[in-house]
Amino acid sequence: VVRRGGTLLRADERPVLLLYGEVPMYRSLAVGAEGRDVRQLERNLSALGYRGFTVDETFSAATATAVKAWQRDLELPETGVVDRPWVVYAPGAVRVADRLVRLGAPAAADVLSYTSTVRAVTVRADAGDVTWAAPGARVTVELPDGARTAGRVTGVSDQVGAGDGAGSGDGGGDTGGGERAATVAVGVAVPDQKALGRTARAPVRVRYVAQERKNVLAVPVGALLALAEGGYGLELVTGATRRLVAVAVGLFADGLVEVSGAGVAEGSTVGTAG
Repeated sequence: VVRRGGTLLRADERPVLLLYGEVPMYRSLAVGAEGRDVRQLERNLSALGYRGFTVDETFSAATATAVKAWQRDLELPETGVVDRPWVVYAPGAVRVADRLVRLGAPAAADVLSYTSTVRAVTVRADAGDVTWAAPGARVTVELPDGARTAGRVTGVSDQVGAGDGAGSGDGGGDTGGGERAATVAVGVAVPDQKALGRTARAPVRVRYVAQERKNVLAVPVGALLALAEGGYGLELVTGATRRLVAVAVGLFADGLVEVSGAGVAEGSTVGTAG
């Protein structure tokens, strides 16, 4: 993880430094330069502890003095000029993900990739069934060790790709599609980063609520009996007495089924298969 003022890499044995901001380093900055990028640089210098200048949109002689002090601390030539190739801006701290070239090799393009330090989940979901993935929707993330933590949908990609049918959901919602089905990427934020432990890259399962029923009676699915006249029934057990009653069924989820019918009440004992 690289934070403000840290070294992302070294090129020609000189550090390429990370600073925080939204404006890219599109030009070198020296005395006389003006603009939002100057204010952004001065904010970073101030955050790094350098003083004696006003944070504004003008690169003054005082700014150059602060830059020289910064360069002195980095053991760089004290020019007072911030050269374009030696600074990279990102919104915040970054985590180096991959090194894209061999150490010491010439680099004509990107030499590394990085991500945010905040871990998140990406789901490949069926492009035809993502109504559940509204931004802000709550989901549950199941980790490889079986532990679960809360998640929140952050957005859905507008790019459609070919899926592999590997994803799966729960409770009537399936985040995967059939073989080679069209899929889209759904981003999921995980507020409790500690719940992820040291996991950096791992397959997880994302569960979402497709339907919900509150204040209903539910029994194990194995308690349902097919009736000869059609429909389903339950075997109610009262002491040594057993009797069969017809029930209407509703939502199925997590091995349970919603039921209603005459004589069926909370706390009733029912027979189950096996």
